[in-house]
Amino acid sequence: MKKKFVAFALCLLSVAGCAPQQLAAAASSAEEQDTEASTTEGQEAVSEDYLKGISGTYVELFPELSKEEYRDIWIDAVTPLAGEENAETTTDMLLGMCMAEVYGPEAAEKYEIVATLDSHTSEICKEQDGKVYDMKDYQPGITAPPFHNYCRSTTVPHFDDDFDLEGERAARDEDGKTYYVSDKMKYDDWYKKYVQNQSNLQNEAKNAKIKTHSEKIQELQNILMDMNEARRIHWDLSLTSKEEMLNSSFKDLAYSIDLEGIDEKVIDTIIENYKQLGDEYYTTLNHIGIFDDEYLLAKPNSGGYEFTGVKTLTGEIHFNQTLLDDFDDYVETMKNCSEFGHISKSINPENYKYYVPTHEFAHSIFNSGMVGKNLIGMDENIYKNFGKELEKMFEQYKTRINEIDSQLKALNSKFVLNTENFTSEDSAKLKALKKEQQEIFVSNYAIRDNLKDEFMAECFAEAKLSSNPSKTALEVLKLIDKYFKR
Repeated sequence: MKKKFVAFALCLLSVAGCAPQQLAAAASSAEEQDTEASTTEGQEAVSEDYLKGISGTYVELFPELSKEEYRDIWIDAVTPLAGEENAETTTDMLLGMCMAEVYGPEAAEKYEIVATLDSHTSEICKEQDGKVYDMKDYQPGITAPPFHNYCRSTTVPHFDDDFDLEGERAARDEDGKTYYVSDKMKYDDWYKKYVQNQSNLQNEAKNAKIKTHSEKIQELQNILMDMNEARRIHWDLSLTSKEEMLNSSFKDLAYSIDLEGIDEKVIDTIIENYKQLGDEYYTTLNHIGIFDDEYLLAKPNSGGYEFTGVKTLTGEIHFNQTLLDDFDDYVETMKNCSEFGHISKSINPENYKYYVPTHEFAHSIFNSGMVGKNLIGMDENIYKNFGKELEKMFEQYKTRINEIDSQLKALNSKFVLNTENFTSEDSAKLKALKKEQQEIFVSNYAIRDNLKDEFMAECFAEAKLSSNPSKTALEVLKLIDKYFKR
């Protein structure tokens, strides 16, 4: 190989801490090994060609050293000089020296240590994570990585005037899966939040008593009773106190729960969901039951497929037993419904499990005024005023969605049939229409059977379960909050 690589080898040895008198011998040794290596049988041609072509300053060498695909080549070249146990660390030290030159005082006055966020990080790297040093003090092994053999820490330029900009840094869980946290989070903070806390939570879960089915049903009954009591006090409704309700004509239904055949994880989801929503909204819900395929097949126009059933006169929700008898299948079904646009496409994947109970809870808030009017004698004006405003929103939504669909079809047809006459104005209009459609569209289910009730329930579910809900969903949620927020 060329003698310039011998100089490079001297650099490697000096980084590794060799005494000056060792350098001359190492140089001679390197030249001899260079001659022998060129005739060694089986040596990779790509390594030979690559190493022969290496030359330049630290700054020029840095891109080569930092390429992962070349790392093994460098380590192999360093091994005869620094020893197998020091080869990786020596290579990393050289990379650190090159990196310091790349940063340079002109590029950045300071740099920051970045350790790996996982359970295998060494104590010294944990301690160094987040520390900021002046560039003039950059010393690999002391103020910069590598701090030890097989060190995984690195550095980044640091600027005091970062304007509080926040980015992300990678972390790994105990299974080696990568996730991302704020780049403001240092190792100690990460460990306390994602390792210690999670461990405590897991221990609590292991030690927690597993609730029986009957205990879960009792918990759900208590949630329903609390929701109805809150509504009764808010609207001063003497008719629906707990005692009177249980003795009323609906005594066979009041607060009764029948979820036989429903997956226990689904029941847990319903409890979690209704505990939260019940604390937020006044609702007429007082009974939860089930139905199965026989009910669907006997129901006119159902197509044999429906999520739930709601009886508006008695404040009931009946869940589809066939849909909810397996938690994983249920979540997969909701995922497919979302992807095909049957329900909102913007629902966060982790919230698919909440879709059915959330949608049906919205119906329990408002069912064309029937529940409020017939069951609890609530002020009819509340439902009339809410219904009028909702009807107006629904009509405006349908009208605009249909207009956009019609205009998009016309523009697409023009593009296909008469491309030469498709102008830049047409293209801009097409883009604007698609953007507006994306901003206001909720789901296909929202206009099912032309019912404002379904429109309202779909908007409510999207607004609660999506981190990026449509303008339409947010407007409807604002209306619901105006009348029924606790």
